[in-house]
Amino acid sequence: MLSDILGLGIDVVSLARFTKLLRSEREVSLRRHVFTEREWPDDWAAAPDSFVLAKLSARFAVKEAAMKALGCGWGQGTFFKEFEIVPRGDGGVRLELHGNAKRLADERGINNWFISIAHERYYAVATALALRD
Repeated sequence: MLSDILGLGIDVVSLARFTKLLRSEREVSLRRHVFTEREWPDDWAAAPDSFVLAKLSARFAVKEAAMKALGCGWGQGTFFKEFEIVPRGDGGVRLELHGNAKRLADERGINNWFISIAHERYYAVATALALRD
């Protein structure tokens, strides 16, 4: 069975800039406006290490890439928390849409997403592919 590709997005996040943002009194704002409770790491309070920071950066990149694939930005009727990255059983992650993002995807016929995440010492990158099966 073939799928129709309805959108493709990519985003790159500088881990240094993202870490600086988290450590500059903006953690509360990011938790409130960008990440859901399921996305925020349980071990954050212990002392965020580079792996936890890379994971959050990559999740942020997925949200940006998915917005691009959907054809909208965060100031155009959707919000970061409407794009939720949740664990899959195999160790990977999947994308769930909520609110206006879900409505827009439904209107455009998007019913499946493929996402890919990578991070290394300096950057996190994500792609999001919006499909109609």
